[in-house]
Amino acid sequence: MNPIQQLIINYQTREAFWAAAENVEQDHQRQDYFLRILRARNNVALLFEDLDKIQRMADNGNPYMQYALARLHDCLQFRSNSNDEKLHYYSSAYLLGHIADARAFLALAYRDGDFGEADVTLYRRLIEKSAAEGSEKARQQEIRDAIYGQFGKEENVSAAYDTLEQIIEKARRDKHDIDPQFISLLADADLRMGRVSNALDNYEKAARLGCSAAYFWSAFYGCCDEHGFVEDREGFIKVMERAREVFASEGFLEYAMLVDEDLFDSLSDEDMTEVHKALDEDLQYACMLGESIGALYLGGYYEGGNYGFPQDYTEAWRWYSAGANLRDSACYAALARMVLDDHTAPKEYDEAYAYECAYKSLLLGGDTLATVVQGYRNGFLTSHAAAIEQTYLPRYEQEMTEQLERMQEMEDNYNDDHEYLGDAD
Repeated sequence: MNPIQQLIINYQTREAFWAAAENVEQDHQRQDYFLRILRARNNVALLFEDLDKIQRMADNGNPYMQYALARLHDCLQFRSNSNDEKLHYYSSAYLLGHIADARAFLALAYRDGDFGEADVTLYRRLIEKSAAEGSEKARQQEIRDAIYGQFGKEENVSAAYDTLEQIIEKARRDKHDIDPQFISLLADADLRMGRVSNALDNYEKAARLGCSAAYFWSAFYGCCDEHGFVEDREGFIKVMERAREVFASEGFLEYAMLVDEDLFDSLSDEDMTEVHKALDEDLQYACMLGESIGALYLGGYYEGGNYGFPQDYTEAWRWYSAGANLRDSACYAALARMVLDDHTAPKEYDEAYAYECAYKSLLLGGDTLATVVQGYRNGFLTSHAAAIEQTYLPRYEQEMTEQLERMQEMEDNYNDDHEYLGDAD
């Protein structure tokens, strides 16, 4: 086994990164490992302590370190101008080093509206070009979009599954180490086809090969019900503890997913204090590793005054803002709600800011379409007029039409005395 691959599967991420970085501009195998390491957000977060060294090498013209620096800005958003920085360094890495993965991640940024309006057409074009140039990230993204039928790609799970099997089989024949992200995608496709047992096997295999996020999905789909509530607590803890050991950001959501109000209220005062401390420390650490859900939980705890957290709307706003900075649609929606509905936001944030948050949530897949339309009709979001008129107003009107049809259908099933007549034969 290649020594870099051994470091990867042992989750010695920093050691693997710097081993791959040696002579990376001339060594194709090291390039493969280097790029593989940086495709995973969890891996990128663990390189933050090497930021200064990476920055120096990037600014000295190393395109691979420019790409690494762009990934740090992309995943962690640790500066107010991180979007500008990632645009600069991704572009430099692509232009100077012909790193196709850099173009693929730029495509994702355009898709999510990181540089202005979301542009799915540009995203699709750049992803296709990146895939043609050999970007593994682009290939993974095309497969993911086919599995879920999203962003202009028609859903075709079986074709995606066949493609993944071919990629994995080719790697086996060529005796080439496979990026475990492909195996994790195989598990995603298994789930879409209802093959949960197969999915769990593939998530476990992906985790063994260095995909730390697969531990979380193994715990989630193996130990939780359809709503995400933990049913097999012992099994969940076992898998999540392994996730924490390898510093997977999702592993630090363990206590938040295990604790509920009934359990917390049954604890002694001393145990309540310990649980509160564990929740606070773990969720902050998750957020530091780039896990936006950690910020969402903390915002909710402060907003509701749950689990020993004081009710503090300023702190709630701060954590929702941190999650929004990491591109979490639910955090953006929470910020909009605190201004528009609950009136608990800091006074300096007005309706215009709230509707911008609702719009950003919508771009990221949030359920804020009605809020965006309301804001637009009230004279806000004028800078987004073209996108709203062309895309979101028609979608809203279609949803309203479908809702009215459902309501009419329900009314037709009742007589004048509101007695249910049953479905027609």
